[in-house]
Amino acid sequence: MKKPEWILVIAIILCLVMPPILTKISSCIYFNKDTGEIGDTIGGLTAPIIGLLNAILVYLALKSQIEANEKIQKRQDEQEAKFEEKERDETRTKKITEIIEKISFIKTALDNFYAEDTEIGTTGKGEPGLKVLINALKNDKLSPDPSKFKTYPSAIILEKLLKLFDILIVETTKEDTLSVDDKVYLIFQLESVFLIKLAPHFKDKEGIPEQLTLKIKKIADNIYEFEVQLRNNNI
Repeated sequence: MKKPEWILVIAIILCLVMPPILTKISSCIYFNKDTGEIGDTIGGLTAPIIGLLNAILVYLALKSQIEANEKIQKRQDEQEAKFEEKERDETRTKKITEIIEKISFIKTALDNFYAEDTEIGTTGKGEPGLKVLINALKNDKLSPDPSKFKTYPSAIILEKLLKLFDILIVETTKEDTLSVDDKVYLIFQLESVFLIKLAPHFKDKEGIPEQLTLKIKKIADNIYEFEVQLRNNNI
């Protein structure tokens, strides 16, 4: 039985037993014209007890209401926390999917990269295409005349891919919705593409236009910076 119910039981018992007790203890309590009617006397004697019990019951009722309100508020807070966590998870999943799709796009673009060297009549697709372009750029020695870079459509496409690659690395490392493990996984994917499909073609930079070499260097620097921050726990 709960505490308020015990108090109520005690109050009822006292109200029932007090009149017989008070009326029978004649040696202690006298009923005459000075004390008033017996009912008034008993009422006066029991009123403080009943009043006190009422006060206790009101206090316990208010306390129970406060506790109930706190439980309701706690449940609401828990529901809001779960909703916010769900929203964060959905945002995180959406962001990971978005980055993976961009990585996949870059991979596909590099696999389908096409270039031709009209001077010697060679063409290539994928990595052979990159080799054809790099050799053509080196043979043309564009460095003294950067404006000639625009005469190579495949070089312009490669420049845009490298720019997208770099933006994606920076976006991934700075994204607040991603955990450290998420970033490590995604940067590893990007680094793998970079080391396997791009970096080998730029080992010998002589004769390659700065529009490409500077972007390759920037990508490598950003990956290295992320790895340094990871080792120093600054992510």
